[in-house]
Amino acid sequence: MTRPQFILIDKPFGISTYDIIRILKPFYPGQKIGHAGTLDPFATGLVLVGIGSMTKKLTGLLKLDKSYTALIGFGTETDTLDRLGAIEYESKVVPSLKALTDTISGMNGELTLQVPKYSAIKHRGKPLYKYARENKSVEIPRKVMKIHDSFVHSYSHGMLKISYKVSSGTYMRSLARELGRRMGTYATILELRRTEIGDYKVDDAILIEDFVGEGEVAKQS
Repeated sequence: MTRPQFILIDKPFGISTYDIIRILKPFYPGQKIGHAGTLDPFATGLVLVGIGSMTKKLTGLLKLDKSYTALIGFGTETDTLDRLGAIEYESKVVPSLKALTDTISGMNGELTLQVPKYSAIKHRGKPLYKYARENKSVEIPRKVMKIHDSFVHSYSHGMLKISYKVSSGTYMRSLARELGRRMGTYATILELRRTEIGDYKVDDAILIEDFVGEGEVAKQS
């Protein structure tokens, strides 16, 4: 059976982007496999995968804008800045909808923010998340991130559902932390879904288990 060389995958919760590559490798023996942008294990949504000669196409896709929908909870901030981490800070401050929407609107454009300490950015050749797991302190870099557009879907009891269109290299966890801090409280991403990469949409993606079978995905969970 001829298998596609370029695949839009809808990544499930709980596995990494590299797990997707490991799952696919046995189905493409001897061929290169790559992706156009990682997703954290807690996040779901669109991953672009190239096989063989199509891996050359991936370089041009890495810099495409991306769109996400997130559920952000106010009142706590974890060490990973997502719901899988340990709570580091807590606050009883719950932002009002008016203050929140004004602040969100004011954040559109370029921001220079600290990246999450649990990220793959390297310090002296070693990913930051490895230092964090070893409880070692290193200088966490800041980088320019850009919000092209944002849209509030709903807000109730300190829970915000919001969509963002952002530049490549923008960390949604950093945006959530910054939003919380600007509101005089703390924030953590509880759910995150990548819906678009450039013109590619998650609605056109396939579930990885539909492609390889549920058993192969279960081995990575």
